[in-house]
Amino acid sequence: MTKILNLNSSCEIQINEVEKLDVLKSIKTIDFLTAYIKFRENNKILNHLSKNISLWKIIILIMDAHIKERLISIKDIVYEIQCSSITANSYIHELIKLNLIILKNDVTDKRKKILKQQKN
Repeated sequence: MTKILNLNSSCEIQINEVEKLDVLKSIKTIDFLTAYIKFRENNKILNHLSKNISLWKIIILIMDAHIKERLISIKDIVYEIQCSSITANSYIHELIKLNLIILKNDVTDKRKKILKQQKN
């Protein structure tokens, strides 16, 4: 069954039963995103991280390396997020300022830097 919604005299929208489900999904998605945005505004770290998807990728890479108990270097991050080393370094320094990660010297090779998840 098709219903016609007349929004104004110049615009009519037809909605069938299948599209009703899509509309409900869209409304739920909009409600979820609205709640997320309100929560994000009050959370300093989430507000900062959600501005750039590459920051999320870096955090996920570091957390994954931490869980698997392996080291991750800046070179690994450059390869994974496909950016320049300068860009990766700026992202890493942003995360260090937020106290989300720490940068340490490698125990075996003091010239190398390794990234670790910040412990609270």
